[in-house]
Amino acid sequence: MTPITQRLAGALLLLAALFALSPAHAEGTYTDAKLKAFVVAARQINRVIDEWAPKIDAAKTEAEAGAMAKEANDLLVATVEKTEGITLDEYNEIARTARTDAALSDRIRGLAKDMK
Repeated sequence: MTPITQRLAGALLLLAALFALSPAHAEGTYTDAKLKAFVVAARQINRVIDEWAPKIDAAKTEAEAGAMAKEANDLLVATVEKTEGITLDEYNEIARTARTDAALSDRIRGLAKDMK
């Protein structure tokens, strides 16, 4: 991972932290519908990251890379906001919780596999 891509990843984590304001749910409190919406949003987010990471890596200056990273972050927010059935706060809450809750992470992976 190049330094610019690392910065983009760091910015995305910061974005998640800034928007994740509500307390975490226990794994069992998320409905399948909510987690399926999470999977849809996550897949769309991965496409945005896959599209923008090479562009940011190819930036000629730090300023250009920063501007592109901001644009990519804005697209990530818009991507989640356009996803039916989940809000940005809910998305970030689920993502944060899944990082430390193995059962939730496994449940999400199982739903994602079923949705292919």
